[in-house]
Amino acid sequence: MCEDCLTREEVEEIVAEETAELRAELEGEREQRKAAEAERDRLQERVDELEARAYIDWDSGDERDIQIVATDGTRYPLGRAVKTKVAETDLQERLDDLRDRLAEGDLAEAEPEPESPTIETETPLEDIVALPESVAETELSANQQRARFLARDVRDYADKAPAGWCLTAGQVGTVLKAGLDITPHSETVRRVIQILEDLCDDAATVRKRRGEKRIVFDEDLVQRLERQQANDGVRTAPA
Repeated sequence: MCEDCLTREEVEEIVAEETAELRAELEGEREQRKAAEAERDRLQERVDELEARAYIDWDSGDERDIQIVATDGTRYPLGRAVKTKVAETDLQERLDDLRDRLAEGDLAEAEPEPESPTIETETPLEDIVALPESVAETELSANQQRARFLARDVRDYADKAPAGWCLTAGQVGTVLKAGLDITPHSETVRRVIQILEDLCDDAATVRKRRGEKRIVFDEDLVQRLERQQANDGVRTAPA
């Protein structure tokens, strides 16, 4: 009997093992193919979604040439608005102008200011909070109005910290969603936090902890903002 010859049982066992390995490989390839098809379908849906959206057309260096192209091909000029739009964080000149116009009664929708003692303000944020609601709605951008909304009740939304009052990016998003009935994008939250920091001068700082941005307001600033809310309508004056 041949010593190197395999028995029938041994051959069948080898064939069974190889067959099982082939089946496992085929199953793995089948799963990979399904995953690839699913990813392809997802990417196609994303392409279809993007193609169905309006887009910005700007092929020159002049902001006045910026246009929005709607899904039906209609073009809407946006350049003039971009060219003349006041930067969101460059508000001091606008605030000074608004203050002068309010004093002169030049804002038709603003209610006349009562004769009352002035409250000194030390930051542009306090000037914005002190604006009449009708003026804020017409003169401030959407993100500036959101920053103003948060600043009016910082203590209600923020957590006490050794350096003052801390408001995280997550808390900003939650407050905007609950208070203004919007679902803010992460970029919107980032811009609102940046606006708050810029308008607070040195009275607030933005920090990052465990990967999340947060803004910390000085206690003195929070107290001044609260005094403004307690004396809503009282004329303010820069320090």
